[in-house]
Amino acid sequence: MRTSPTLLAALAVALSGAMWGVWWLPLRGVEEAGAAGLWSNVLIYGAAALALGPCLTKAEIRRSVMSLPFLAIALTAGAAWTLWNLSLIHGDVVRSTLLFYLSPIWATLLAAVLLRQSFGWLRILSIALGLVGAAAVLGFDQGWPVPETGAELAATAAGIIFALMTVAVSRFGEVGTLAKSFGAFASTAIISLAAIAVMGGEPPKPGALWASMPYVLASLVWLIPLTLLNLWGATRLDPGRVNVLLLMELILAAISASLLTDEPFGWRETAGCLLIGGAALIEGVDEIRAYRSEAGPGGQSALLEGTKRSNLTP
Repeated sequence: MRTSPTLLAALAVALSGAMWGVWWLPLRGVEEAGAAGLWSNVLIYGAAALALGPCLTKAEIRRSVMSLPFLAIALTAGAAWTLWNLSLIHGDVVRSTLLFYLSPIWATLLAAVLLRQSFGWLRILSIALGLVGAAAVLGFDQGWPVPETGAELAATAAGIIFALMTVAVSRFGEVGTLAKSFGAFASTAIISLAAIAVMGGEPPKPGALWASMPYVLASLVWLIPLTLLNLWGATRLDPGRVNVLLLMELILAAISASLLTDEPFGWRETAGCLLIGGAALIEGVDEIRAYRSEAGPGGQSALLEGTKRSNLTP
């Protein structure tokens, strides 16, 4: 039995989401070393860009880095990750997180408008399950918050811009995965540095750069593979599905926080994780159904064409 290329892409995105769930470990180390807030963005994403830059070939630089599609992906990624960090620094973490995770809705709507993609009742069900599961895991029992503060507006904007980034990634398959990742890293570091210059902020503590280096290096072991997986998979999937699958982050975040800190993990967290897992399972079942439909009688040409499209990006 042949494996659907987009099913592999869905697994890659789900795995990257799970890896995001333990991203707080090296990030907390960098902050405790004295580089808190947006300075952690500058150090970590700047180091990732420096590490990945030499891997780009001259052909990739000419074909991808010097193009408008590359800039669209890089700028939306940098803006989303910077605004997301700002919302966590200056706002309530739970409210900001819930507002950011409206991104599956924005991504599905943007894909319908900009890419003319259609979606059915299974997508609506998976989004509903995922959002309810997110609220349960995060412990918010008063309904979904409405943006009220600057930090909450930043979280909402981050979710919308992140959804727009996944649309750009899906649309511009000609930009290589390495180039996309490099652009996202470099843009996040630059935009974060610009935000620090405009908004001000406490500079890193003396010796913070040296003290944070082990954590920065450890973060690269996480950040580079998960970003490559994320962007490789997102190129081959519709944006709504990508954002639903990324809710897997909350499952690993809840489990790792429970094991490594004094955060509780009870029936509410268990139910939330099951709901999020159910949302991801629905997306997987929907993909298998679509694949079998394409591979049915008379569908071989469509299947082969889909396989060719999935291999556009190295």
